[in-house]
Amino acid sequence: MPKAYQVVVNSRPALVTAAFCIGVFGGALGCVLMIIQRAIARPVLLISLVGIVVTMAHAILAIGTEEGAMLIISGTGLSVIISTFFIWYTHRKAGLALLH
Repeated sequence: MPKAYQVVVNSRPALVTAAFCIGVFGGALGCVLMIIQRAIARPVLLISLVGIVVTMAHAILAIGTEEGAMLIISGTGLSVIISTFFIWYTHRKAGLALLH
């Protein structure tokens, strides 16, 4: 494991671990709800985005200028972009009355 990842994992408090779990499982649940066309998918994905942002903020603060920091920032940044797209997508589908 690269040193930057070790720094992030070893300095992660319980709150950030909980936010990571909310981000991961909330995103998975939101995607399943989106597939079965439920309107509750949007708030679930929004909660997931909050968990991802908290995790990303901790990662950025923890790594500082370690070697490999850009790799972590780009990886978590991509998660934020994808999560934001899913929220936008469910918002659009709700506007077209395709979510029940």
